Amino acid sequence: MFSKTSENRLGATTESDRPQAFPVRRLLILVIGVLGLLTGLVFPFPMTGRHWNNAFDLAHAPAFFLIFLLVAGFLDPASIGFSGSSRALLHLTPRRLLLISGLLFFGGVTCEVAQKFVDRHPSIDDIIANSFGLMAGTLYCLSLRARHRWYRLAGIPLAMLILIYPSITHVQELVECVRQRQEFPLLASFERSLELSAWTPHGATVTRDMAWASMGSQSMRIESFGDGQPGAVMVWPVQDWSDYSTLKFDLFNPEGSAVTVGITISDEHHVQHLWEPSDRFNWSVKLMPKEVRMIAIELQDVASSPATRSMDLTRVSNLNIFMQNSTQGSKLYVDGILLLK
Repeated sequence: MFSKTSENRLGATTESDRPQAFPVRRLLILVIGVLGLLTGLVFPFPMTGRHWNNAFDLAHAPAFFLIFLLVAGFLDPASIGFSGSSRALLHLTPRRLLLISGLLFFGGVTCEVAQKFVDRHPSIDDIIANSFGLMAGTLYCLSLRARHRWYRLAGIPLAMLILIYPSITHVQELVECVRQRQEFPLLASFERSLELSAWTPHGATVTRDMAWASMGSQSMRIESFGDGQPGAVMVWPVQDWSDYSTLKFDLFNPEGSAVTVGITISDEHHVQHLWEPSDRFNWSVKLMPKEVRMIAIELQDVASSPATRSMDLTRVSNLNIFMQNSTQGSKLYVDGILLLK
């Protein structure tokens, strides 16, 4: 009779020599996770608003960090800190980890380009955030494999800092969204720098300025860098104006010549009418040189301004303030935008 040792020498198969079954469960987790995260980057979610916009942007770096860990963990569980019976399909060397990061980077760029076809907007900032998530994932895995304890102690916190860094601005923006709602019906006082994030300039630069203010110490300065109708659009207002009767704000013309200021107000339904000028509120006022003027617009007039319908004052989408007859370098100051009962 042969001993177990003899049997092994004669070619008997030991448990460690048997081929391991393909890790179907790991593959399923990988596919569901990657598809779910990539779908979130492309799918045109119906949620809109300043807070949702920043919440989605906040998710980019963590999403690509998780995608990296899913792929690396599927190929080599030990690379993300798992050990035991999970066997590596491919041992991930530093070079292979960098290759995975590069492939996922190009996958992220593809997702950004695909957003153009689903009514979303590609963004260089999102691509940069994706890169930070991948860098954090790569450094995390490399730190786990480091032989020296101090490399691990330094590498993992550094990876977390890289992951958090692109999210700081979006967290600040979400805090500003809360403050914006708390201050409503004050729409803008321009006392905080992040208030300008709710505005999009066109044909002009927009800054805060202490040279003139009607409320607090600063106002918004619109400075033209060309001809046309330069101005700024408040694209992230608190939308429900239905409980108020008047929109009030102050203008100052610092120039030595008169300027005509145009104001338009639109609701969310305006896009369905293809941005037709007659489907919004349109108004203008002429400011003489060095004139300060308080503007008061009755919201009843705003509601009745579209040619074929009533404007929905619970869904106001933008307030546009612009100069109609400006030249390069023309300036206009705006302050104290407020809704009154």
